[in-house]
Amino acid sequence: KVGSHYYPYYNATNDRYHQDVENLLIVMEAENYNSEYTTKTDFVRKCEDENTLDTDESYGCYWDAFVTDESQSRLLPAVNIDGSIEYKGKIYLLYTAQTTPAMYMLDTKRKRYFSITTSGESLDRYSDYSVMEYDGKMILFGGQNSDSSTPNDVRQFDLSTQVWSILHAGGTTETPYGIPEGRLSPTIVRYGKLMVMYGGDCDNSQETWTFDLESYIWKPFPILNYKDG
Repeated sequence: KVGSHYYPYYNATNDRYHQDVENLLIVMEAENYNSEYTTKTDFVRKCEDENTLDTDESYGCYWDAFVTDESQSRLLPAVNIDGSIEYKGKIYLLYTAQTTPAMYMLDTKRKRYFSITTSGESLDRYSDYSVMEYDGKMILFGGQNSDSSTPNDVRQFDLSTQVWSILHAGGTTETPYGIPEGRLSPTIVRYGKLMVMYGGDCDNSQETWTFDLESYIWKPFPILNYKDG
């Protein structure tokens, strides 16, 4: 306990996601007791001075409960969060493992969850994919389907229309640059209009690619002076 506030306790074996919203670090975790998932818990760390990571109250930086309405937490599926992004103060949560694919939104101003009805291309990702935000859309790459296949398509979810679509159908070849293979748990980040993808669990785990989010073209990104190890 720090003053009138508490540090949250997190099980080291649980999966958790966090998103930065203004001066808040919001942490979301599925609690696991005896291998059975229960409700989510949500905490926020407030920092008046964004230049310090000290959690002493004298710095105005502390842990506290964020969503305190238990009925709100029960709205979410009792499984791990599989992906999340933040856009304009709202956190979008994607669930696909152990349940029918579902999307929820946490309004950080109102501190309430909302279920989102999606349409468009069906999503069969089971786990180990990565997501990022670009221009009001959730971009998804990597992961495995329920049949354990690892597709290499690129998908997007439009946050305004709530529609899933395929940006790139994937496959085995593409001219003139080629195309990366499917993989588990790649790292993807946004750089301008590019999605930069690195690594992941696959045969070519050390490679880096860029995907142009306007022209939908993959290009290999050479790493100069790279040496194994």
